[in-house]
Amino acid sequence: MRKLSILLLTLVLLLSVSAAFGQTEIVTPPTDTPTNTPTNTDVPTDTPTDTPTNTDTPTDTPTNTPTNTPGAETTGESSPEVTFTPTSTPTRASTRVLTPAATRVPTQPPNGKVDNVERIAVISAYEPELTALLAKTTIENTYIINGVIFTTGKLAGNEVVLFLSGVSMVNAAMNTQLGLDHFDVTHVIFSGIAGGVNPAYHVGDVVIAAQWGQYEETIAARETSPGQYAPPSFATTPFPNFEFWFPQDVTVRSTGNNEGEDKFWFKVDATMLALAKTVAPTVTLAKCTSDNVCLSDAPQIHVGGNGVSGPTFVDNAAYREYIYATFDADALDEETAAAATVAYSNGIPFLAFRSLSDLAGGGPGENEIGTFFQLAADNSASVTISFLTAWAAQ
Repeated sequence: MRKLSILLLTLVLLLSVSAAFGQTEIVTPPTDTPTNTPTNTDVPTDTPTDTPTNTDTPTDTPTNTPTNTPGAETTGESSPEVTFTPTSTPTRASTRVLTPAATRVPTQPPNGKVDNVERIAVISAYEPELTALLAKTTIENTYIINGVIFTTGKLAGNEVVLFLSGVSMVNAAMNTQLGLDHFDVTHVIFSGIAGGVNPAYHVGDVVIAAQWGQYEETIAARETSPGQYAPPSFATTPFPNFEFWFPQDVTVRSTGNNEGEDKFWFKVDATMLALAKTVAPTVTLAKCTSDNVCLSDAPQIHVGGNGVSGPTFVDNAAYREYIYATFDADALDEETAAAATVAYSNGIPFLAFRSLSDLAGGGPGENEIGTFFQLAADNSASVTISFLTAWAAQ
């Protein structure tokens, strides 16, 4: 009897526990949901752990991601991912909604390029320099690769890819190569502003140099006595120094030259330069800004001569005089020689159009770039478009 009582008591206890658990709702979170994610289950599973509970899509979600753009060529081939990034960074006050990779990757042909269309690369450093060129372009697609926006389409009868190099020699070299890696580029054109070095040239003029050099690839020599500088014994001195700076050649490797060669000047393509010379007399350049500030001299186009590039914004009369005397340079900037070097290394024809926005410290008063930046950018774009029109007509 005692054993039966114990069995009955045990059964009652088990039934009570079972009933208690039966009234408990056990919620198992998804295995890929962070432990500190809010309980609102509408939050995407790839939401960052510090995402607030507001799940509205941010208004700055990029709208230029090409997804089956009308008229765009598709091949149906699967391909490695090309990274698409937002044009503005989402704030922490909004939820970042990530688009699946499959919808963010443009179709690529088997050769690994973004598309298989032969194109002229048209590059500028600053966005306002590219604006006039984009306005004349029939746009087909926009791609964002490593944060750089590449726009494909037709400009003046040519298949083109337009993009910004960004300012500086490093950006120009890196992003020019990025463009060559992802597009089937046959020629490279650079368009933008520059500082005037030749004392006979004026703001608004356009320089189409025959060769470009990296004039600030230098050795900073030690001072051996007041005003006297001695470079290391291993250094060459192909050019006169500016105080302690001794300009050097650069060593560049190229297609078919694995050992590399020391070069200072990188020549533009002779065929492109010859066509630019025939186009130059047909182009009318702007003399006045949109605010009706006018130049005292009508801008001119200069074909041939030298241009130099380095990582310095020059606004110094003495340094300008040295650059002109040493390199016989007509213009200077911070990108062209870098892009020319990349084009040379890849065996791709190159040409640059640079309009003078200022005189690099050689003019009276304040540097002129603040007043004439856009005029110079537009003049360069005008010559570039006229050249491309003539190129397409060949």
